[in-house]
Amino acid sequence: MRVHCLIECTKWNEQDTVKFRRYTIQDEAKDALYDLQLENATGHTIRFEQFEGYVTVIIPIAKSCHGSKVPPKVMFDSIQDIKKVWPYAVEILVFSYPHPSMTYSDTDCTEFETEYRSGRRGIHMMKESQLGVVNDDGLSSHPRGGSMFEILGDIMGVSELNVYTTQYYVISPDFDSMEYHYGKSLLDLKDVLHIIVKEELESSRPSRTNEL
Repeated sequence: MRVHCLIECTKWNEQDTVKFRRYTIQDEAKDALYDLQLENATGHTIRFEQFEGYVTVIIPIAKSCHGSKVPPKVMFDSIQDIKKVWPYAVEILVFSYPHPSMTYSDTDCTEFETEYRSGRRGIHMMKESQLGVVNDDGLSSHPRGGSMFEILGDIMGVSELNVYTTQYYVISPDFDSMEYHYGKSLLDLKDVLHIIVKEELESSRPSRTNEL
């Protein structure tokens, strides 16, 4: 019993250090992704099915205001730089959300809002309400349903997510699997995508045996 516990605890600690989970996307969630329609920050409708064939990255970002450590332009330019590395293999959707620790009525958020709606980055800046509902406990589904989080939650089997850490969701080109990375930087995400895109390209390349 003790040996089993030590082994399992060690596995869990190692997994938590990596801060990564992989999920198989079941048919119901996959269908929901194909049917999902979202609105971007400028009011245009985006059908999620258009991302089939791409490594799709979902990045929730807490809305920041005047005095934040990282200026919004720097943050969004850093995300854009990731897209530039794989312009034909990766699609990125950014969802802003109001962080429960912020009092936005007392803070000037003009810079964030202007940068978020600039529409010049080659990445998809999504309308704030499209992600889900944020409260003191975390991120949860819209009461009316149909949010991006509702599908992510179904894939992961959870009803809420921690909004007090960075988090990235990477969906495979065939919508068959999803990786959840948390507590990592954008530089870490870039390293993750380097591995994933390389694996996807290698798996889609015909082998010499098949050619012969």
